Amino acid sequence: MVEESATNNFKKGDRVIVMGFDLGMNTWGGFGEYIRVPKDWVLKMPQGLTSKEVAIYGTAGFTAGQCVEKLVASLKPKDGDIVVSGATGGVGTMSVGILSKIGYKVVAITGKSENDFLVGIGASEILERKTFSGVDKTPMHKGVYAGAIDTVGGNILENIIKSVKMYGVIACCGNVAGGNLNTTVYPFILRGISLVGLTSQSCPMDNRKIIWEKLSSVWKPKKIMELYEEVSLEKLPEKIDLILRGIVKGRVIVKIGG
Repeated sequence: MVEESATNNFKKGDRVIVMGFDLGMNTWGGFGEYIRVPKDWVLKMPQGLTSKEVAIYGTAGFTAGQCVEKLVASLKPKDGDIVVSGATGGVGTMSVGILSKIGYKVVAITGKSENDFLVGIGASEILERKTFSGVDKTPMHKGVYAGAIDTVGGNILENIIKSVKMYGVIACCGNVAGGNLNTTVYPFILRGISLVGLTSQSCPMDNRKIIWEKLSSVWKPKKIMELYEEVSLEKLPEKIDLILRGIVKGRVIVKIGG
């Protein structure tokens, strides 16, 4: 919420979203109660969202929204299954929730034993990570999926690329499994698939507005209030350690102050 504004674009009391741009890079303050930022970083919060829901979405939810936007531009639910890697992580969880909300059948890839959680948020099928993480020099596999949201990169992305059907779309936004991509041109020139990269940090404001409007309404997961846990600032280092070890599922929001 705006406490003070030096521009006519916003006034005290406005509910706003500030995410991306230089925050977390050269500009600190993500865990502060107050922060002063340039007006071009600030977006008025759409109707239909609470401040807690925006926190639950966070950068991960916005990134998932970007991925979904790329898929729905070319693929309809009738075109087939969408596979989501890293499905219990922040982007993966939100992607599963959004896609199932708007009618897509979602296949979730995970390395954790969280089948009940994934089914509960909308996954139709669960696949173990090892199914996709092996090294395979075969240039293409049978086309199984209409599209994908890949949050991890590495061998998993390589195998997803090989398994997408004709004119499929893959939205790529992570590299926790590796930054290298060893593949061939064959899935692209023989099946006409598209590999689309996303960056939430520098997404243009006009596009941010469109995505947040959809996240506030038609794309809002049915169980968004079940996708997070809340921790205090004092407990945050402990929780970050668990996140880095791949133990946490869903989203974590931090309670600042009293």
